[in-house]
Formats: sequence, structure tokens, C-alpha cells
Amino acid sequence: MGSWVYIDGEPEIFTQVANNILKDKRLTYKSIGLFAYLRHLAFEAKKQGNKFDLDDIVKAHKEGKDAVKAGIKELKDAGYINITPRRNKKTGTFEGWEWHIT
Repeated sequence: MGSWVYIDGEPEIFTQVANNILKDKRLTYKSIGLFAYLRHLAFEAKKQGNKFDLDDIVKAHKEGKDAVKAGIKELKDAGYINITPRRNKKTGTFEGWEWHIT
């Protein structure tokens, strides 16, 4: 089971991050870096079938799962990402998570 990802914009050669997230005093430097990585990962996942999961994020760098989850919570609370359950349109069964990254 993986996650589907939707991202505003199409980073190709480099990842762009809007200045508003860099100036947002509600965020730690770690969560800002995580956001940049999520935008990069989202584009890569989109090219390869729109799938990734929390373990993929954790494996990529040295922070552990708890630190990554804390950063994701911080970004969710600030409205920069939204993670919702994805359901099969015909059966209604849970298929994974949709990540909307602004």
C-alpha cells in the first residue's frame, strides 16, 4: 500500500519552495527542510506512479520515524500538507493515503 501525491507546480531540475514557508515562524528549520524534501519526493513519485510511504521518507535521511512524523504534523497543522484517506470509488475500500502538498 502506498500514497498518492498531488503537488502544486512541476519541479523538474530543482525543487522550488515558496518564500512564505521559509518565513513562517510557526515552523522549525527541520520541518521546512522536510517540506522541501517532500516536494522533491512528490515529483519523483509522480513520475514513477504516484506512490511513496512514510518508510520511504524515513529511510532517505538520518532522522527517525518519530522526528519525521513530528515534522509532518507541524506541516499539517500549518496547512502546508493535507493527508487524507483514499477510497476505491467503486467499493469504498481503503486504498492508502493522498498527500496534497502546497
